[in-house]
Amino acid sequence: MISPRFPTTTAACLLLGLSGLLLLTLTPADAAPPTARQRDPAGGTQGIEPAEQAVNQKAEALLERIHQLNRKPIEGETREEQIRDYSRNQREIVRLASQLFAESVEDPRGGLDYAAVAVQATVRGLRELQQLSDPNAKAELTAFVKMLVADKRPTISQFAKRLQQELKYDFALDARREEVEWVVGELKKDFAQGQISDQDAALILQVLMLLEYARHADLARDLNLFFAARFAESENQQIASYSERLRATAKRLGLLGKPIEVSGTFLDGSQVDWDAYRGKVVLLDYWATWCEPCINEIPNLRKIYEIYHDRGFEVIGISVDEDREMVEKFVAANALPWKTLFSDDPAALGWNHPMAKRYGVGSLPIVILVDKQGKVVSLDARGEELGRLLAELIGPPE
Repeated sequence: MISPRFPTTTAACLLLGLSGLLLLTLTPADAAPPTARQRDPAGGTQGIEPAEQAVNQKAEALLERIHQLNRKPIEGETREEQIRDYSRNQREIVRLASQLFAESVEDPRGGLDYAAVAVQATVRGLRELQQLSDPNAKAELTAFVKMLVADKRPTISQFAKRLQQELKYDFALDARREEVEWVVGELKKDFAQGQISDQDAALILQVLMLLEYARHADLARDLNLFFAARFAESENQQIASYSERLRATAKRLGLLGKPIEVSGTFLDGSQVDWDAYRGKVVLLDYWATWCEPCINEIPNLRKIYEIYHDRGFEVIGISVDEDREMVEKFVAANALPWKTLFSDDPAALGWNHPMAKRYGVGSLPIVILVDKQGKVVSLDARGEELGRLLAELIGPPE
């Protein structure tokens, strides 16, 4: 899982990772949270066995330390220093989570609540380290899941078996194309026939998102079309409803070299006149006030806008927020110099914004760069890449 606090990839907002899909099923609904069963209502420890009390005390200390590390600001002046600091942080979380899992084994009540937190922290930490190209993370995750499969607690072992199956569809964002092609082939083979369950659908959607952010647009487009057809056959109406968005996503992923349609209403109430942008290079920036990577990109985008705007560069923001007032306040507070599309239709807010539905946008950040002829030239023009492309399309900075 990629941390939403650290933009290690452009998938940072919603790319939660395959391993997070079943974590909510690990803890029974009636299991008390770790901090809820340490004391009686009067604040004492009456009725709690000494062994359980000892486990609780150790586990609570570990939980607090993990919580502190999750909230720890990333340190470092350069990106490399920040990555090193973040990696050290994740390593420490994995170490503490291992101790917490060990405490869950000693818990007289079975420790499923502690185990759930420990598994979540371990899997998340190792997945993030894997995305940061840690050479040992994948092997460690495989070994950890194998250990969970052998756990004597049925809930944990059953969860681990499902997770073990899912890991074969997992890959790092910088994985070799051959590895990604193998995953695509396995998905098609495994889900070519039969009904697709809710859990299967969640897994498939997660892989599709990961595939897109791994910058294999052709493979992602092909797989979106494949599952658009499969989902449409589902007897589950919720799963069947995903088909339209997958087809729209495939349409967006196939836009390179093709014209794009842009329509909608700006925050000031005016309608976008797409023809008026012909002859200019335009960045379509899908964003939301809650998307930290989107917000973190604004200083870079503002700087580039100031350099190239007078030479024919425009930005059109497309907000997928649901609260108009929040968007207006953000735009005003940050003095954004470009216009933002926002829907006033209550049925067309958030991911249902017409421009989001038209091109299958269901995660952030998403950007589309359009050249002077109105054709799409990039689906990933962020950071230094945006500056490089504008230097080619408009000319080097003066």
